[in-house]
Amino acid sequence: MKAVFIVFLIATSLSCMAQKQSHYSIDEIRSIAKKYGTDSAIKVFFPVIDISFLDTAFSLDLAKQCDPMYPNHIQEEYFSLIARKIKDTSLVSKTVAVINSYNGRLKTYAWSQDFNSLPDKLFEIILFQDDSSVVSSMHNGYSEWQRAADSLRNFFPSSFKRFFQRFSNHQPPVVENYRACKMNAYLFAFTLNHFKVESFTDETIRKLNNEVGGNDQQILVKPRTYPVSYDTIQLTGNYPSLSKINFQEEPSLAKYKFYADNNYCWQKIFIQNETALYAFGCSMGRGAGMGEVIMAKLISPDKLQISVIGGWIN
Repeated sequence: MKAVFIVFLIATSLSCMAQKQSHYSIDEIRSIAKKYGTDSAIKVFFPVIDISFLDTAFSLDLAKQCDPMYPNHIQEEYFSLIARKIKDTSLVSKTVAVINSYNGRLKTYAWSQDFNSLPDKLFEIILFQDDSSVVSSMHNGYSEWQRAADSLRNFFPSSFKRFFQRFSNHQPPVVENYRACKMNAYLFAFTLNHFKVESFTDETIRKLNNEVGGNDQQILVKPRTYPVSYDTIQLTGNYPSLSKINFQEEPSLAKYKFYADNNYCWQKIFIQNETALYAFGCSMGRGAGMGEVIMAKLISPDKLQISVIGGWIN
């Protein structure tokens, strides 16, 4: 569902930029954040561009301003991106606060239709940040969700009813919520296993995952960052700065573009010092739903170092 949301946001917010080369600087985004708020600043570049490639400090500051529980997805998604990429204790504490807010839902959910398991990405943040100060909170969360699962188990329909309910599209809310509680307990347990807590061995985690059952079984993966590798390309012109380059017209960049029809295509360029993030894509035509992000560094008036750092295909 979120992938659909991201593609929709890209298509609707950027399709009006056909054949237009738009430049932005970090200072401009900073001014937008100050004048219009965090949402407005993030929408200038996200989800197409990850500006932490240009300015790590500003990206981190913007993430600190986010409310990951904000009704608008954009702050939640941006916070998640940065918190799984840049280590910072304030991001850890904010993530734990969000997890605890979910734990506060342990009230009268046995028959609720709105009960769900916790977002995996919150625990991926915890794994990436690797801050052992969260262990106590993770332990409390595990115990709470296990108790919640045990209490829901007491309200299960009979084995006879559950047998026939397996053939329907939906289980009773109490059964679905029991599975969600077990899934949540597993997420906390997996995290505790990561921090080598004695009672959460590999075998314990396997057993808990088996208890979840069905398609909900999973293994969390600690996010990793990878070094950027560059190609050097020759430009046809001599440019005093990145802002003077017409990325759309440079033939040396043609091989990085997977479409030839520019009638329905857009471009966005974000520049900080002598590094640029160049995003391009199409909303219609042969390249509809496709796009790419290139990081470029001007190393001489007629040479660029470039690296493809992102892309999407719908």
